[in-house]
Amino acid sequence: MFVFFLFYDRMSEKKKQKRTAISDEIKREICEFHIKNPQISHIDIATHFNQLYNFEIIRSTISKILKNKE
Repeated sequence: MFVFFLFYDRMSEKKKQKRTAISDEIKREICEFHIKNPQISHIDIATHFNQLYNFEIIRSTISKILKNKE
């Protein structure tokens, strides 16, 4: 039982990520930004758009957007 409670305690300490809906227009901007600046890393793109739009986008979200671009 002690191990379970210790494990449960650590899980409850994790910060929950806040979900933010990203419009198709912003996704398009992200794709265009990446095309114009291919040398910039996904984490730097996330930082740029977080500052620009006051979001909390993470690197994996940028990767998914660029992977699924049409």
